[in-house]
Amino acid sequence: MVKVALLIGVGEYSEDSGFKPLSAPTKDVEAMKRVLEHPEIGGFEVTTLINPNQSEMAIKIETWLMERKPDDLAVLFYSGHGAKDERRELYFSAKDTRKQREKLIRSTAVSAESINKCIQDSYVTRFVLFIDCCFSGAFGDFLLKDDSSVDAELENQLGAEGRVVLASSSSLQYSLEKKGEDISIYTQYIVEGIETGAADLDNDGKISIKELHDYASERVYAANKNMTPRIITLKDRGFDIVLAKSPKNDPKLKYRKEVDNWAKQQAEQWIEQRNIKFSIPIRKLLDRKQSQLNISASDAQKIEVEVLQPFQEYERQLKEYEDTLVETLNAEGYPFNQTIEEALKAYQASLALKSKDVEAIKKRILPIEKIEQRLKRQELQKSRQGLDNALAQRSTILWVDDRPDNNIHERQALEAVGVNFILAVSTEEALERLNQQQFDAIISDMGRPPDAQAGYTLLDKLRSSGNQTPFVIYAGSKTPEQVAESQRRGASGCTNSPNELFEMVLSAIGRLQEFFRQPI
Repeated sequence: MVKVALLIGVGEYSEDSGFKPLSAPTKDVEAMKRVLEHPEIGGFEVTTLINPNQSEMAIKIETWLMERKPDDLAVLFYSGHGAKDERRELYFSAKDTRKQREKLIRSTAVSAESINKCIQDSYVTRFVLFIDCCFSGAFGDFLLKDDSSVDAELENQLGAEGRVVLASSSSLQYSLEKKGEDISIYTQYIVEGIETGAADLDNDGKISIKELHDYASERVYAANKNMTPRIITLKDRGFDIVLAKSPKNDPKLKYRKEVDNWAKQQAEQWIEQRNIKFSIPIRKLLDRKQSQLNISASDAQKIEVEVLQPFQEYERQLKEYEDTLVETLNAEGYPFNQTIEEALKAYQASLALKSKDVEAIKKRILPIEKIEQRLKRQELQKSRQGLDNALAQRSTILWVDDRPDNNIHERQALEAVGVNFILAVSTEEALERLNQQQFDAIISDMGRPPDAQAGYTLLDKLRSSGNQTPFVIYAGSKTPEQVAESQRRGASGCTNSPNELFEMVLSAIGRLQEFFRQPI
């Protein structure tokens, strides 16, 4: 058996290409090469291809695959811009790839379909494809790279028995290249998981594709809540491919896993307190562990810095949002006009911040929310005039969320205007509830482990069975793509704003006009 890897990085593009240059791809390739060819880690024969033109890239991929033998383990890695044509088919950009009037010139890029044909024509039976590809745009300190394709298109065009695809994010999300960083976020944690051995989750001395995906996904999500790396196989084959060895009994790896375990347990508290620091007893335990494993203070500190980096990155983004909110409040006063509110929502989405974390910042900084003012005044009006008969009639809504405590304030606001809630923490429990009774509406979050698109899964099951109950998706982000996809699947709305959720739900159950008739 021969372990071979072809690593391709494309970051240079002509000024009139329609693509912005990327700094990460070349360094992504260097980092992957370092871990894959290491004799005690990957043991791969590695070939690299940096900034090739379209013909060079297509020919190299085809001839490289033609040389493969049935018992080879073949890894193809690509970092650069991804593109889709008007038929939504996926292409990988090369140095000379171009757009004309924002439309991809297909003959200048390498299609996923052509690569799939090369794979099918080859003798290779174990094949792994890593994709860190996307379009580019800019916001603040980030270069946004929208893959816009690494989802159903990949599964249709590249999924095959015995082969596995790992992609940096779903088709509705952004992949990120942080300015000033050496490599992209996704590749950073793929390399980290292999190089340190931290992706060996079962401690058997081997890193499987599934373990590597689980490790990288968790680390990516800790740093950026809008990124959900994908793993795609056909008939569940390919998960158990062993990509690398890990230092099974390495003291540094044992310490890393100890630090990582305590970091996960304290993560929620860190975000709430805005202080990424181990508690005193955990600090004492880690110091004791360091001594037992005979690790130097400098090595222990280096490990802790690496483990805490994604949590610190998320905290930095929260601080950036908070500073912007304070600056806006001082300049504009409160309440904000609609344009500012929409800009703040877009800014939150660009920083990949969870709604509950943003709401905590708002409660601490802003005057009483407009919705709370309206409810308080409405309660006074009700005490003088009594409830309208229609308003007094209560509605029942099913709320599906694996973390219901995150939505306590939203439920209280809706309960104040005549809504009852039944809670479900999983798709299966929600379907069971729906079989037992009818609901006036359904609210669902998006991701519930292990399904990153559980909201869509539940919605599709309901619509396919003929259930047309109004369905609102309340998730951590709301991109135009997500809104459009939710509507296409039959949702009444998709939002990450408590105010919008309030209005969407009342509209779905026919109570919006009644609410706004109340004097404020």
